[in-house]
Amino acid sequence: MNTKVPALEKGLKIIEFMLTASEPITMSQIAERLGYKVSEVQRTVTYLSAEQYLIRNGAGSYMPGPKIYQFADQNRETILINRAEGPMRSFAEKTAASVHLSVLVEEMLHVIFEIESKEIVRISIRPGLYKAGSTASGRLLLAYAQSPILAATERQKIMELGYAFKDIDCVQGVYALAVPICTQSGSCIAALASPYVLPRGAKEAFRQELVEPLKRAANDIASLL
Repeated sequence: MNTKVPALEKGLKIIEFMLTASEPITMSQIAERLGYKVSEVQRTVTYLSAEQYLIRNGAGSYMPGPKIYQFADQNRETILINRAEGPMRSFAEKTAASVHLSVLVEEMLHVIFEIESKEIVRISIRPGLYKAGSTASGRLLLAYAQSPILAATERQKIMELGYAFKDIDCVQGVYALAVPICTQSGSCIAALASPYVLPRGAKEAFRQELVEPLKRAANDIASLL
């Protein structure tokens, strides 16, 4: 049974190609690089441009449009969540702590996935957008991105330690520990964090015993990417 859909296949090839383009590309260049005639890609390119997957400049060349980046970001997040779920569940089971996964979107932290602890008392961080500078995950990702939002001394300290630790602003006695998820090239693509309530009688807020399990989970996720 032939399951190919030529028009869809052609459109996806064009989108994938344009995501790798470092400069505006003409329609004839798109056709040549993908092994088509100009007449075979003209309708698809025109449609993608009309839908803002591509943008046509004044010279008649094409560049990736806003929708193509949205499509790529959603796909990357889906892949990241799929790879992260197993190590995150393992961490939650072994430590009895909640854990969430986040990425940086400009100066905002996007929590994209969470696994709650099964303890009676547990902290849950709802997926969504938060000010990056007000969270442990956000400050960690800003440090690895060398963002001027953080002082150089804080960026250096976070990268030397390999984690960020911060209280949660909206409630007293709740903290979060975050570690980076890095590619083989060393690029930090996400943060893995565990929030927790400070136990009664605790002498310090920092839970050292969570650092290594959280780093192992982050490394396990990175190895699957």
